[in-house]
Amino acid sequence: MGGDWLLPFMKYDERFKVTRKIFHQLTTTKEIVRPNQVQAVRRLLRRLLDGSSDYDKHVRL
Repeated sequence: MGGDWLLPFMKYDERFKVTRKIFHQLTTTKEIVRPNQVQAVRRLLRRLLDGSSDYDKHVRL
């Protein structure tokens, strides 16, 4: 039929396992925390811990 290269129609063999592994690696997301995000969170937490009751001015959406 010509669709044997499509993952759902492949036979379960070594080629399928390798293809599925590569597909999984390419389609899963990895959570990456950037250093500037860490710094921003630390600044926010310091401001909140300083006892400020005006939380709205510290949080930007």
